[in-house]
Parts: sequence; C-alpha cells; structure tokens
Amino acid sequence: MIKYLKKAGILVAVFIVALILFSRALNHESVDRTTELKAASLPVVYVVQQDVRTGELHGHTDQMDAASIAEQTIPVQSGNKIQLTIENLPKDVDTLSYEVRTEDGKRLVEDAKEVSITHKEEMGTAQLTFQDLFQDGTRYLLTLKLDAGQKELYYYTGLQKEGNCDTLSCISFASDFHKKTIEKTDSNSITAYLEPDASANNATLQSVSIKNRLSQITWGKLDVTEIGEPVVNVQEMTESYSSMNISSVLSSANEDGSTSYYNVNEYFRIRPGGNRMYLLEYNRTVEEIFQGATASVSGNQVNLGIRSQDVEFHANNAGTGVCFVQQGELWAYDQETGQMVKVYSNRSQLSTDAVDARENYMQHNIRVIKTDESGSIDFIVYGYMNRGEHEGQNGISVCHYDNVTNTVEEYLFLSTKQSYQEMRDMLSQLLYISDAGVFYTAVDGKIYAINVDTSEVKVLPYTLKEGSFKTSETGRYAAWTDGDAISEASVLHVIDLNTEAVSDIKADAGYCIQPLGFMGTDCIYGLSQKSRVESTGSFLADTLKIAEISETGVDNLTSYGKTNYLIQGIDVGHGVITLSLLSEDGTGTATDTITNKDLEGSKSVQVESVTNGTRQTEVHLVFSDKKQDVSVVLKEPKLILPEKSATLSLEEDVLK
Repeated sequence: MIKYLKKAGILVAVFIVALILFSRALNHESVDRTTELKAASLPVVYVVQQDVRTGELHGHTDQMDAASIAEQTIPVQSGNKIQLTIENLPKDVDTLSYEVRTEDGKRLVEDAKEVSITHKEEMGTAQLTFQDLFQDGTRYLLTLKLDAGQKELYYYTGLQKEGNCDTLSCISFASDFHKKTIEKTDSNSITAYLEPDASANNATLQSVSIKNRLSQITWGKLDVTEIGEPVVNVQEMTESYSSMNISSVLSSANEDGSTSYYNVNEYFRIRPGGNRMYLLEYNRTVEEIFQGATASVSGNQVNLGIRSQDVEFHANNAGTGVCFVQQGELWAYDQETGQMVKVYSNRSQLSTDAVDARENYMQHNIRVIKTDESGSIDFIVYGYMNRGEHEGQNGISVCHYDNVTNTVEEYLFLSTKQSYQEMRDMLSQLLYISDAGVFYTAVDGKIYAINVDTSEVKVLPYTLKEGSFKTSETGRYAAWTDGDAISEASVLHVIDLNTEAVSDIKADAGYCIQPLGFMGTDCIYGLSQKSRVESTGSFLADTLKIAEISETGVDNLTSYGKTNYLIQGIDVGHGVITLSLLSEDGTGTATDTITNKDLEGSKSVQVESVTNGTRQTEVHLVFSDKKQDVSVVLKEPKLILPEKSATLSLEEDVLK
C-alpha cells in the first residue's frame, strides 16, 4: 500500500509541476503586446501676418539640417517683427529661444535666449523682434526652440526682408482669390486673371490651372466648405514676382448624408504692378482623403474619389485583394469578404469642425514592398512622423501587417536628419525587404543591408552609378554596370536581393551594355557599338534584349532591332514595352512596341476614370472579376509593441 501511495504522490507532484509550468507558459504567451498609435502631442507654430497664416511649422525632436528642412520663407516687414501663434502648447512652457543664421547655416546672424510667450488656454502667442541686420534680397534661416519638459523641440523656416518685393500684397491677393473660388461670390472679379485655353481639361476638378474656364476654377457645381484656416507658404521672393502655395482642407456633402474631405494645394506666381496684380501662374490640385465607407465600394469597383490617377497599389495574384496608398494612409480591401482595413494612418477622426493639422501634415509617404496571398503586407513609412513613438522625428519605419491577427508591427526604425524630399529621392533608387528579414536600400551609390532582427548593418560590395542602374518594380532585382565611362561597360550585373545572388551578362565584342529597365522579373538591356558611344558620348542601342532571371542565372528570351534605327529610350507598361526610335542619320523618329503575352491583360486590378455628376471625374480601382456584392466591414489593426527596440540612426549607425 505504501508503495502505491508513493507512486500516487509522485504522480500528483509531477502533475502539479506540469500544471505550474503550463500555466506560466500560457501566461507568457497570452501577454498582450498590442496597443494603439499614440496621439499627436507636439505644438504647432504658425506665423501670422495681416490675419493670414503665412507659415505652419511642425516640431522636430532632433536637431535637423535647417537648410534642407526650411522650405518656406517668411517675409519680414519694416520694423523687423513677426507674430507667432502656438497651438497645443503645454501650460508650463512660457518662453522660447531662437537663432538666425545665413542660408548655408554657417554664420550666426543673431539669437535670443528668452522670448516671452503669452498663454490663453492651450494656445500661446509670441512676438519676435529682430535686429536690423537683414540685407535686401538675402534669405536667412530661423530656428525656434521650445523646451517642453523632457523634450527640446526645434522649428525651422526661412526669413527674408520684404524690401521692394511687395510679397505681403501678393499674399493678400492670393488669399482673396482662394476665398472667392470657394464662396463663388464675386467670382467674376477673378475672370480677368484667367487665360482660358481650349486644350485645358474642363472635365475634372482634380487639377485645374489658369487655362481652365471660370466654372472649373470655382469648383463647378460642387459646393465645398473650408475647414479651419488656410496656410500660405511663400516659396520665392523677388522684386519681379513672388510665388507661394496655399494649403487648405475642404469638405463637401454627399447625397447619402456623408461628407467628403479634400486636401487642396494651390500654387500662385504673382507680379505686383502698381494698382493691380498680375497672375502669372496658377495651379490647383485636389486629393480626397479616403474613408473606407460602404459607399466607396460598388460591385467590382473601389471609388477613391477625386484624386490623381497615379495610384500606388498592389493586387494579389488571385485578383481578389488590393492594397493602395492615399494621402499618407495605407488601405487594403478584400473583394471576397468585403473587409476594408485601414492598415496605417495618422488621422484619428475627420470632422467638419476641425482637422488636426498635426495628423494631416503631409510630409510623409508610404511604399508597399510586397504582399502575400493571405493579405499580409510589408511596407515602409518614410518622412516626418506625425504621431506615435517616433513623433517629431524624420525617418524610415519598416513595418509588417499581419492580416490573420490584424496587427501591425514595426521591425526597424531608421532616424535621419534628411528632409522628406531627400528621403523620397533616396528611396526611389532601391528598396526591398527579403524573406529572411533584411532591409535593403541604396544611398550615394552603395547598397546597404540591415537585418531587422539583429540590427546588423553591412554594405554590399557593389557601386551603383546614377543613370547606369535600374531596379524592378518590386525592388527585388537590380541591374547595373561598372566603370565611369559608358563606353567601357562590358558586363551587366543583375542581383536578386532575396538571396543576394549576382548573375552577369557580357556584351558582345565591340559593344557596350546598359540596363534599360525591368518588365516584371525580366531584365531589359541594350547593346550599342562601342565606337559610336565613344564618338557621341551617348548610349543609343542597336539591339534590345530581354533576359529572364531565375535561381540558376539569366537566360535571354528575346531580341529586338530595327534596320536603320537606334533605340534611344523605352517606356515599360504592363506587358508592353514602348520603344522610342531614332534614325541612324538622326533625321527621323519612330515608335514601336514589344508585347509580353504572359503579362498583357493579366493585371487583375486596373485604375480607371469614372464620370460622376457634380464631382465630375473620380478615380476607381476596378477588379477584373465582378463578384456578388458583400457588406463592407471596416477594420483598424492594433500595433504590436516590439520586445526589443530596433532603432538606428541612418547617419551614425548605417552610413558611418
């Protein structure tokens, strides 16, 4: 009996220990690491002149290169004073400091350590009075500094003495013009400034210019309302003219009772002339803020609204799912389930009363790297971070959306002192995330590989020269040649960044070689007689070739050449290559096409323009297959808190 009791005791003990271990494991696995994106918190600084906001400055938590960040210019009148309004200002911040430097940032012109701020609720006002040190026609850089508790915030803009530029009068004219187009009152007074042309497109509100007719300038039959105050950003000040942008948010009521919202940008170039103003140039673009409502989906179409036709989107192979970027947001739609996911967004809630300027600040964008059949997406957010853990920083956030768990996880954040425009140019060269979790990008001709798990950085032993390399649409493949002279390029290198395997294509004797582009995963390259390139200094291809890239290397699929003609350039569409041809004697031009039957017509989602009454032309994403209508289900994913920080500095950790 004792023996059996001992055995029973042992079994009970084992069971208890196992139960404890299982419970701990279960508790560990069930730890909820999901959260919401933190709300925007940094103050916004406005420059106010003649009751017009002539500058909207957003705070940076890192010291930046003022010359690249400060794009707008504030005109300084006689008296050398400017008035600041600071929104969402913490109550314990009652002073600011500033410095003025020459445009190259090297010489300090003047500074002030403590400028008083007057508080009223969550708003502050301050006046900057500069010394009389500014020279006419010279642009300077102003850096404002707010000490907000544990954060030092920096705000950047340009300054220029108004002198004889009469820029403030130009601002007053532009503001009045902007107001009249919306209110449609006294709109005839702006007719004299227009230059109607029969070639102008009067069937779309998305893009209008000084050449459109008055009805288009005044929004046709669409009634729009302005939300908040417009902001004027001066781009250039001269005695001959001033140029500026007016940014505003407008709304319009829809028939179903919903409201549409638009980010609107107007460009003016104005010459003051005594008793009147001369409007030299005017352009307006409209980009609708997509909301994912049921009304946006009908049959096999997703209505993106009034926006440009240049839509960044990716469809899955089955043609049933698509993700797209619009106004700084990433959306994904599944045609079969009706699931509409706002994958990434800085905006919380749109309202006809107000739109948060911090959330709507459009100095960032999104690039989709790749998608899979489950609906998951690898993407990056780059530029100014409006909110969240990196609010106030410029950088590149490498993210993954998991459609199964409906979560977004940031793999890596690269902070940088580069401006949004500089990042946009840099990332247009090369961008990819491999299946092994390695992020690739190119800076100054070098390919950098960053492991998102270990943060290990390495530089691939290749050099990319501007004009002598091309990347595929997905970013997975890149092709380039070596050497400084085009005539010396005898070998074309093609890399698969998913494996880092490199294949070489050698030019025929007496010829040099250059990459021309990619069609899908196929590399397009040209061959040109070396003697001609040496004598002319330009690459005109005698022959175009298309090579298939596979795990075993590259294989030539087809070759093209036209008697008495040379190939001076190509344009790659979906399944079609359009060739620009030049006669050998240089006197004539022609075009021709090469068609890939495997790709032509296989695009499961297309961008189409659709006419819609008072809204005129809208942009739709159209699925090739029309499925039974389903109810749209709007979802927003949670963020996953990383178990360890994966934050690097582009300048200090990567480019060192």
